[in-house]
Amino acid sequence: MDENADKLLYWAAAKTIHHNCYGGLLYHMLRMLKTAVILSRVYRFDKELLYSAVILHDIGKLQELDTDATGVAEYTVDGNLFGHTLLAIEMIDRKNFENPTYPAEKIRLLKHCIAAHHGQLEYGAITMPAVKEAMLLHEIDVIDASMYQYEQAEKTLNPGEMSDRIFGLGVKVYKPAANAEEKANV
Repeated sequence: MDENADKLLYWAAAKTIHHNCYGGLLYHMLRMLKTAVILSRVYRFDKELLYSAVILHDIGKLQELDTDATGVAEYTVDGNLFGHTLLAIEMIDRKNFENPTYPAEKIRLLKHCIAAHHGQLEYGAITMPAVKEAMLLHEIDVIDASMYQYEQAEKTLNPGEMSDRIFGLGVKVYKPAANAEEKANV
């Protein structure tokens, strides 16, 4: 994180779909971390593992994408060839090789969480979640990506309007009429 602090301030989390904006990667990490902390009040899991996985699951996007100073992202050659999941695991391996301070099992589990964070092989996961922290990481990632897409769609709508089909969600988004929103917030 320290090595990439300058990039994290403006790097996009994606070229399209979700968090594809200035600072999107850091914003995505923050929202996911907040969700993980709240879930720790409900479920028992290895907090250090999940919180680390949340922070590092998309760190490979620093190599997968080239983001300019305005937050516009394009895929790099390595991003196209390997994807951010493998690039993140390689970054962890390099860092651990330079300074092996964590037990091998902790590194194994962290890399597994990252490898499985897309949840399904057809969605780009290297493997399926085999530990509860990997499953939680995947679900938190899906929630945040989906919520971001709903929020962005709602910004373009007037109360009572429905969007066109949103590619990343597979649905049309409806913005409730103002009086319905007011009642829901009471």
